[in-house]
Amino acid sequence: MEGRPQESGDGSLTLVDYSKMQDDRQFIDLQEENLADNPIQTEKQAKELLMNSLINHKINVRELKNRQNEDLRRDIIIRTLKRKSNLSVRQIANLLEIDRNMVQRTK
Repeated sequence: MEGRPQESGDGSLTLVDYSKMQDDRQFIDLQEENLADNPIQTEKQAKELLMNSLINHKINVRELKNRQNEDLRRDIIIRTLKRKSNLSVRQIANLLEIDRNMVQRTK
């Protein structure tokens, strides 16, 4: 009985024998995200990118809340922070000093 796993008295395998059994199942491996897909990896990098964008548009973070800057705010949230980073909605909201629901609703 060297090749067969031993059964316990009730017909089930012992844990040791079960763990030694060959398993032919295959699993789908998840691909790791490519860093090129998300170049912004940290809040610090996001803040630097945000500051550069605000300087280029000659406004500050508080002015993003204004209705006249809605298009810029949407662009920063969607095209920059949501697509190019792994930041959560809450992190983006804190960075932009706006309500997280505003970030969540932005499409």
